[in-house]
Amino acid sequence: LQVEALASITRAGVFELKFYVPSGLTVESINGSALRDWSVNEVKGRKLATLFLNGKTMGQQRFTITMLGEAPETDANSNKWEVPRWMLENVSRQRGALTLIPDHGIRLRVTERKHASQVDSKNNTEKNKGSLAFRLLQKDWKITLNVQQLDPWITAEILQQANVREGLTKHWMNIHYNVEHAVVKQFQIRIPGVGKEQTSTLRASGPAVKEIVHLKEDIWQINLRRGMIGNVPVQIGYQDLTLRDGDEEVISPIQLLDSKQSVYY
Repeated sequence: LQVEALASITRAGVFELKFYVPSGLTVESINGSALRDWSVNEVKGRKLATLFLNGKTMGQQRFTITMLGEAPETDANSNKWEVPRWMLENVSRQRGALTLIPDHGIRLRVTERKHASQVDSKNNTEKNKGSLAFRLLQKDWKITLNVQQLDPWITAEILQQANVREGLTKHWMNIHYNVEHAVVKQFQIRIPGVGKEQTSTLRASGPAVKEIVHLKEDIWQINLRRGMIGNVPVQIGYQDLTLRDGDEEVISPIQLLDSKQSVYY
């Protein structure tokens, strides 16, 4: 949680500002040109942060506050989560803006809001799909969200090639996976006709590919170096050195077991 706070101090100067740290969060850093030091102490079971200023301070002062916490805990039955509310203590009026950017695989939906109006999010780009933005009208605002965990949606295009020579056939598969909603760390694929002799020649490559391992029968798993989303290119190749049955060469299509929709060439 990152807070950009602009405090307007009028009439009389102050030496310090305070705020209670929302439950489940810890303060990582506080910065500002008027800030001398800061501390966090426990007061009646709550964490109170104090900003010590450079002497008696007036006017508009800007502070950047960064807080960290674990993933939000939702209600087990409804997946509801109440957004942590941050506010300065002893202020006559507080208003502002709030932007929520979900991680990959998370969808947010507003179920309740009080003293907050929803506006178009400037952060709702291809990289930050599903962002929500609000204008906070009063300091006692409240926003409750439904948090939904999404499964990956995978589609693919496959170009399968076979270079047929006398006594040798080279097989190549160029696969372009497209992963949406959530990251994936592996793909499973069925490669018919790969026996013990062909297994030693089977290789998989690609910018994100770590290895290909045999699971069972004709099913293989492509492990990635890290969780991936978006376009994931994979190349697979192997050689068939077995003798042909007469003049026939059988070429069977591979099957992408994770793909919801595949286009073959």
